[in-house]
Amino acid sequence: YISDNVVNNYANYLKEKNTLYYTSDNNAPPFSFQDKYSGLYKGFILDYVSALSIELNTEIEFVPRVWEDAIQSVISGDADMIELYPSEDRKTNMEFTESIYDLRAIIMTRNNQQEIRHVMDLKGLKVAIEAGDYANEYIKNIIPDIEIINTTDYLEAVNKLLSNEVDAIIGDEPILIYFTNNLSIEEQVNILEEPLYEMDICIGVNKAEAKLVSIVNKAILDLK
Repeated sequence: YISDNVVNNYANYLKEKNTLYYTSDNNAPPFSFQDKYSGLYKGFILDYVSALSIELNTEIEFVPRVWEDAIQSVISGDADMIELYPSEDRKTNMEFTESIYDLRAIIMTRNNQQEIRHVMDLKGLKVAIEAGDYANEYIKNIIPDIEIINTTDYLEAVNKLLSNEVDAIIGDEPILIYFTNNLSIEEQVNILEEPLYEMDICIGVNKAEAKLVSIVNKAILDLK
């Protein structure tokens, strides 16, 4: 039960904000990506943001950015919200809501690399990871002597794998599978059976806007 006082408090906060700015990856299908025909952004995250906007009775503007810039924009206060893993590093700059969905990270290699069967086999190899992705933080803790090649987005990582510039990619399963199907490269790549990790995705907000977490949590629970 939420008291009338708190509800009024939430309403005043949102009224003062007027518009909330939600940022996310500009090239991460099926979550958020630009439709090549209409030029409009679409995907699961945009559908979710629309539903949040209705629940909160507040306009939410979607601002697509390169992933690393998207994270920084919430830290700097240019954007209000972003969906991501609530990692220890990120908790220094952000507060997090309840989970909105869970997500697995996987390892993708070329089909001719049968010697890579497990995460530890990546020792000493070149691995492409999107800049700003949680996988950077995760993998450094497990395998210090891995050469991480940061890419602007997932598509660049896939192209580096196909052109033999890296030995593997680490990234979110739905995005890598989307590009595999979209580029018709199923015969050229291999996905390791064991996922690297599976974690909850939450909405992160700037630490100074902690009140927004309570407000968005209420909407998340109402949408479940």
